[in-house]
Amino acid sequence: MKKNLQHIPCLLLCLVMAFIAVGCHDDDGTDNTPDANLDGNLYSGYLMVKFATPTFISNLQSIITPDELYYDGGLHNGLEDESHVTLAHKLNRNTSLGLLQSYLMPLSAYTATLTSVIMFDNAADYDVLVAEVESEQFMTTNNLIMQNVDNGQNFSYIPHMTIAYLKKGCAQKYLSTQPTAPIEMSPQTFFYSITDENGQRQTTYF
Repeated sequence: MKKNLQHIPCLLLCLVMAFIAVGCHDDDGTDNTPDANLDGNLYSGYLMVKFATPTFISNLQSIITPDELYYDGGLHNGLEDESHVTLAHKLNRNTSLGLLQSYLMPLSAYTATLTSVIMFDNAADYDVLVAEVESEQFMTTNNLIMQNVDNGQNFSYIPHMTIAYLKKGCAQKYLSTQPTAPIEMSPQTFFYSITDENGQRQTTYF
């Protein structure tokens, strides 16, 4: 019995060290900053400008093979059915619409020029076929909002109009279809869309 008791101090020391190690691991792995995205939807705000779908884009959509389309039941659902150019995205969903409106120019200022078809292939399981858009007003407004409104965006802003979400590797062949000349587009309305704490999409047009 005495021989077995000699091991107790060693066991206690091991338990204390294990407790300390676990405590350090928890501290290092927890994001305690105010911007922590606790429910996955905090940075779900998208501020956009709606346009009538250019004939060029609707014609391109018509030749995309249905079995090439990518669907995830969320934001990525095959053909884009509401043509728009995003002004700012990954905004804190609790941002007031009034605050965002204070950074906007009049709607008529957001004319845009569709110049070329490109693709985004940085996602793991899908490609995004888009029409690149030129507009100094979009660039200026995006910069102003992203500097002054809480957001989770960590990538360069490229104004564009989404054409379709496609399965990985399927967008490349559609890049050969390009407009013969730049396409001028006039804005129809602003809209702001968020995913709320219940996972429901809420959209306001103004």
